[in-house]
Amino acid sequence: MQLKPGDTILWIPGYYGLTLAFKKRVSAFVNGSFFDQFIILMVILNTVSLGMENINREKYQAKRDQANLVFTWIFIVEMLLKLYVMGVKEYVRDTMCLFDGVIVATSVMDLISSS
Repeated sequence: MQLKPGDTILWIPGYYGLTLAFKKRVSAFVNGSFFDQFIILMVILNTVSLGMENINREKYQAKRDQANLVFTWIFIVEMLLKLYVMGVKEYVRDTMCLFDGVIVATSVMDLISSS
């Protein structure tokens, strides 16, 4: 089958076509408003959790540690999804993504050092 100019390719056969289709779906999800709103909500909740660190320190310390672990994993998944969609070069060029990456790396180092 020969493609003519203006033909639309719906599916590229083989492994490359499968990965391309998957990447398009992940890209649509990552660039969608739901994903952005969810991440913003997680940042706000994480900030509130960190702000409450000195309130009843002993009583809620285990719950705050669990919340910190959950938020760290959410942000790791966000970073990995953006790296997959954008690629390393584009991810590093975006200053907000680079900032997020540094924060995630710092959080991971904190988790490793505390365990």
